[in-house]
Amino acid sequence: MSTNVSKRKLQESGDKKKKRAFVKHNGTTKMFSAKAKMTGFLITCTLNKERSSAREMCELLCEHVEKLYPELCEEKKKDNNNIENGSENEEEEDIDDIDDIEASLAKELEDMKNNKKEENKFEIVPLNINCLGFIRAKIPIDPTKVVHSIFETIETKKEKKTRYTQRVIPIMNTCITNKPEIFRLAETIIKPYFPDDQQKEYAIMIKIRNNSKMDRMEIIKGVAGVIGEKHKVNLTNPQLFVIIEIFKTICGISVVDDYFNYKKYNMEEVFEKANQQ
Repeated sequence: MSTNVSKRKLQESGDKKKKRAFVKHNGTTKMFSAKAKMTGFLITCTLNKERSSAREMCELLCEHVEKLYPELCEEKKKDNNNIENGSENEEEEDIDDIDDIEASLAKELEDMKNNKKEENKFEIVPLNINCLGFIRAKIPIDPTKVVHSIFETIETKKEKKTRYTQRVIPIMNTCITNKPEIFRLAETIIKPYFPDDQQKEYAIMIKIRNNSKMDRMEIIKGVAGVIGEKHKVNLTNPQLFVIIEIFKTICGISVVDDYFNYKKYNMEEVFEKANQQ
């Protein structure tokens, strides 16, 4: 009897330890929440500063999105003004009725909560990978355009508004990490940049993290096959860069033209270079 009890206690203790180990990261059971069909930004940062980096990047991204996509912000403001005006009219009409006032206040609070959720343009996606984070765009934007704006500002204004973030890489879309899915996504994203009637020079920049099953050269050859033999590889000064970022079970892909110009999207290096000029 005592043996069974002790075994049960050991098992329960082990289960609790596993549970604690599972939920301790960011206080959530979603230790790796990245998934397919995400548009956003992969960020590298100082060790143990993943959350701080993600927060500062969300603020910076919002700043540049408001500059690049003012129509999105104007739509939010119009919606908020309509809600505020509607609430004022309701108060004027029903000011003498306590029940209606309470109902109106409850509705305002609910509207404020909903508006706050809508104003969140980005979502921090837990990865549970040291020095790596992902920020998902919750609005229709071009992440390559936003990243270019960030580095252009660092270069021209010679200022950097981040402390913990090292690199920020635009991700146009993601898929599950297996070769057929990667090549299928490559057809969708990469192929339009390489028309049959115009030869382009390109370089494939691939990074694999926390995944030992993916073969680097197999992925490169497969993506090169999608691009086509008409286009030429140029690893020193290409016209286009095909970025492939594999982290755990997710693969992100983008096509950019300023990867080397902005030091592989290293914020600190671009900032230092700008201040030396």
